[in-house]
Amino acid sequence: SGSIGIAIYPEDSDDVETLLRREDVAMYAAKEAGGGYELYAPELDRHSPQRLTLVSQVRPGLENREFILHYQPKIRLSDGRTTGVEALVRWNHPSLGLVAPDQFIPLLERTVLLRPLTYYVLDHALQQWRTWSQRSIEVGLAVNLSPRSLFDLELPDRVDEMLRRWGVPAEALTLELTENFLMAAALAEGETVL
Repeated sequence: SGSIGIAIYPEDSDDVETLLRREDVAMYAAKEAGGGYELYAPELDRHSPQRLTLVSQVRPGLENREFILHYQPKIRLSDGRTTGVEALVRWNHPSLGLVAPDQFIPLLERTVLLRPLTYYVLDHALQQWRTWSQRSIEVGLAVNLSPRSLFDLELPDRVDEMLRRWGVPAEALTLELTENFLMAAALAEGETVL
C-alpha cells in the first residue's frame, strides 16, 4: 500500500524546504494510520528537523556499531532468582551521547531502517547469550520486537539462522511485542489498561 503526504502552497508554507518537510510529516502520519493520504496540520508536526536528522544517522550508526544493548534482569519474586534478561537497545551517539529508544524507535518504525536495527539487536543479544552460556550463566533472553517486524517475511528464517550461528537453543529466546502496541490494541478493544 502507498502513503501520501500533502502540504499545500502557500497555506502550509511559501518556503520550498519547509513545504517539503511538512509534506514528509504528513506522509509519516499517513503511514502511522495504516496507509492512504494525510493533509499536513500543525498538530501532526511531532518530528522536529533534529529528530528527522537523527533517522538519517541510523544506518551509519549501525555500521559503526554505535547501538549498544543493556540487559534488564527478570527476577522471580518467590525466591529473588534471576530467571532471564530483557535486551534493551540504546544508541551511543557520537555527538548526543546515550540516546533512549523512545527518541528513535518510533521514527524508525515508519522506515526501512527498522529491519536492520531489529537484526542487529537480535544478533548482538544472541551473541551475548552465548558468551554467558560459555561462563555457565544460562538465563532466558527476551528481545522486544516492533509489531511492524511481524510483516517481515524473512524474520523467522533470520532468527533461525542467528540461533544456529550462536548456538542458542530456541527455547532460550523469547520475542516480545513492545508494550505500546499491546496497550494500544487493548484500548482499541475497549479494555481497561492498568
